[in-house]
Amino acid sequence: MGMTQSFYNQPPPKEKALLLATAYENDGTPVKGKYHVYPEQAAAGLWTNPTDLAKYIIETQLSKEGKSAKVLSQEMTLKRLSPYLNKESALGVFINHEGRWFSHNGGNWGFACTYSGSTEEGTDLSL
Repeated sequence: MGMTQSFYNQPPPKEKALLLATAYENDGTPVKGKYHVYPEQAAAGLWTNPTDLAKYIIETQLSKEGKSAKVLSQEMTLKRLSPYLNKESALGVFINHEGRWFSHNGGNWGFACTYSGSTEEGTDLSL
């Protein structure tokens, strides 16, 4: 997908140190050591940035439309974006506004992230 600044290495590679954000406590003070390193590679292991996260969202949208299959086929992407556990929980994403948005959030000590991607061209985020 071209996510060249994302990785799961724990601890992060030394050559990426200058790219890493600093985590902050609730009171605004930086976390000692800049960030925490977790042993969980999947649940707490992704190091990314907004540009790379946007590449993932775009690839999901293109795959859904059958315009790309860099990672998943259109069939698998459609399955992945279909409610599974309940009407809002799909495979690795959450479904909002009757399937018009997919999203996920994440965070650990000092960091928080959320993304949303439209499943329909031109969908208004305010819906």
